[in-house]
Amino acid sequence: MANDLPTGTNLEKRQHSNTSLCPCCKIAEETTVHLMSCPDTNCFRETLLTEFDTFMASIDTELQLRNFLVAGIRSWMDNPDRGIIPVNLSRDFLPIASKQNNIGWYSTILGFIHKDIIRYQHTYYNQLQSRRTGTAWAKHVITKLWNMTYQMWAERNRLLHNTSTIDEFRGLESLELSIKIELSRGLRSLPRSIYSHHFRLDPNTIQDLSTETKKEWLLLIRSAREAHMDAPVDEFSHNDILREWIGLDPIKRT
Repeated sequence: MANDLPTGTNLEKRQHSNTSLCPCCKIAEETTVHLMSCPDTNCFRETLLTEFDTFMASIDTELQLRNFLVAGIRSWMDNPDRGIIPVNLSRDFLPIASKQNNIGWYSTILGFIHKDIIRYQHTYYNQLQSRRTGTAWAKHVITKLWNMTYQMWAERNRLLHNTSTIDEFRGLESLELSIKIELSRGLRSLPRSIYSHHFRLDPNTIQDLSTETKKEWLLLIRSAREAHMDAPVDEFSHNDILREWIGLDPIKRT
């Protein structure tokens, strides 16, 4: 998973989003690391880890290695600052586990498996008199880890595109504030015969309107204000992300 994944921080840098906050917890800035460790998606991650453990069992992963990988990934997801070997290990496996631990659990999730881990699993297959190989095992595990990160990304997108969440992230608060500003300004230069009934809106009940109704109201009034060169200075006067959201043309820059 590359660092240019369209997380909140990257989208905000590219001016494709109005916020860098995580759509799941809505507290922390959304980086790739936070995507995989957000406290609000812990239950979902536990399901993925259970599936990962079951998968490793299905391809005869050596039990100590299997427990080590699951516990290590879980430990990191619970606290990315933690870099420990999270289970009691036998003397022969400890040096091998240390090498994987030194690679880091973030890198492990991205599919970096130390060659000594692969050899360890290959030796175990030989003990079982299995025709499987450590190399094939590593390919299967890496593919499963990639699928796990994809599932986390898909869950994040599902939560983001929940109607209330996406409205909040695109600027619902700014929208309601701009409507109140316009109502307080009154008609000013706008033709009374055309626009007066739009200003009968009670500012105290704006939150009760649907988001689409609010967007349509501000689009109508702001378009007219700009045509009369009488638009107020607010978020919608300089933020193209918000302007596009309600249907206004982008700002003409020179």
